[in-house]
Amino acid sequence: NDLNPDNNSSTVISQSSGKVGVSKTGPAKVALGQEFDYQFSINNGLGVSVANAVVAEQLPANMKAVSVNGASCGALPSAAGALLTCRLQSGIAAGGTGSFSLRVVATSTGVVTNYASTDPSGGSSTGTPGASCDASRYSCTSAKTEVVAPAVPRLPREIGRASCRERV
Repeated sequence: NDLNPDNNSSTVISQSSGKVGVSKTGPAKVALGQEFDYQFSINNGLGVSVANAVVAEQLPANMKAVSVNGASCGALPSAAGALLTCRLQSGIAAGGTGSFSLRVVATSTGVVTNYASTDPSGGSSTGTPGASCDASRYSCTSAKTEVVAPAVPRLPREIGRASCRERV
């Protein structure tokens, strides 16, 4: 965010000042059956610490949660399409950031959107994550991932030719 890195100073203005916000990232493309992580970042823009930040995580219908690191999301592995309630394992200081990662696996191919939401006051009223999440009342986020069929290994041409010669 530093527009002039040569002057050795920076001013960053947080767009989530005065509230708790959640963001998430994940890979743009994965192979079917390959486990991967969604990364969550919870920014505490409040002037006080937040002891128990909670994130509601709505898995797509073809995704199962396998494990979590940095939070508790209930019994895992989950069912495909589960709505998880993930509670950070540690508090977030005023102005600080907390994070966790959720390892998932897809059960079918296609482009999917994974949604999450949290309470902007730092409480446990997370709202319902999804395309219709009320961004005026909750902090809402999403990540889109394309799940593709795994690549089929191919034999090098030289091996294929040698095999043909041997049969002749």
